[in-house]
Amino acid sequence: MDTDSGSFVQVLGCFAACTDGHRLVLRPSAQRVLGVVAVRGALSRAEVAGLLWPDLPQTRALGNLRTALWRVRQDGPGLVAEEGAIVRVSNVRVDFLEVRAWAWRALRGEEPWTPVPRGATLELLPGWGDYWLVDPREELRLLQLYALEASAQRLLLAGRFGEAAGLALAAVAVDPLRESANRLLIEIYLRDGNRSDALRQFGKYEQLLRQETGTEPGPGLTALAGSFLAPRSPASTVTAMRRRRR
Repeated sequence: MDTDSGSFVQVLGCFAACTDGHRLVLRPSAQRVLGVVAVRGALSRAEVAGLLWPDLPQTRALGNLRTALWRVRQDGPGLVAEEGAIVRVSNVRVDFLEVRAWAWRALRGEEPWTPVPRGATLELLPGWGDYWLVDPREELRLLQLYALEASAQRLLLAGRFGEAAGLALAAVAVDPLRESANRLLIEIYLRDGNRSDALRQFGKYEQLLRQETGTEPGPGLTALAGSFLAPRSPASTVTAMRRRRR
């Protein structure tokens, strides 16, 4: 993300706010207000107060919000707009929104060669324990995975194996137990003629799956490994892989 001009809010990986290339120092309550409207969009004052202080009576929560908004105005002037009862970010780029927009374009097949934006594989506000983050985090995780896989698949079909492998590896990093991401990465290695890499990835995934869940790779991945890694039956190939790791 270009941080040299304008204002932006970073909520992927860690919280940060910048204006014209200068990082702002916001107090914690100001960060929380800016974080919630950056992720959830325009909200009423009552909604913001309820999300940030769900255990407090509304009157007290709204009082806390007034104080927090005053701190936002002091610490980061121009980042938040207050329009009557509505609070929203004001002419600010938000990395979460940019990644989400890129993910939907990737899923629709629009601009297939658009570079992956910074933060596309990072968690949303890690370390924040707010309950309102549960749904946005899961939405983002799924969008990240499906978008990375879709983009990697198109690059694979175009013969751009290095770029495809990079995106598939990123998907595996987001969710190491995701079989579709591991299968795609193995297929990329095989299409590029790197059977040893494919064998190594299959072994890593099989071992992790067994350790974490006590299960084995699905029949699709096992068949892919058996049919491409050696001119033998899938069962004998998988047996050979297991023996090699002992």
